[in-house]
Amino acid sequence: MSITLHYDHVFEPEIVADAYKKWPVPCEDMLQWVLDQDPHGFAVWMYYERLPDTLLTFGAEMLGEISALPVTHAVQMEAIEALTKLAQHPKAYVREGAVYGLGCFTMDKEAADLLRNLVEHDPDPSVKLAAAEALDNR
Repeated sequence: MSITLHYDHVFEPEIVADAYKKWPVPCEDMLQWVLDQDPHGFAVWMYYERLPDTLLTFGAEMLGEISALPVTHAVQMEAIEALTKLAQHPKAYVREGAVYGLGCFTMDKEAADLLRNLVEHDPDPSVKLAAAEALDNR
């Protein structure tokens, strides 16, 4: 099953402007603030990977927070779609961040299938271990 992101989603200009006023350089606090303001927009932002890899890792982990937010099922599925893409990132530490995010979606079959695939096929031992632990915690 493939989920299509709503690519027409646009951040509220005030949100982006305010974020960059508070944090001229993207940082973890900025990501948390954007997630708090607009979970849907945050999922789309992470999907497009327009951040340094270290912040993508943090953002991937934060995407898991969407599983506990009062958002629509579609927004949760968009977070999983973004995590699915990040789980294929060339950097192992970004993939590991995606694993931690996916681990929060305990009831989603697609997330579980992706975690199993990472356990079996990811070339990095730390990603495999994190995926196995995420599955064990389900």
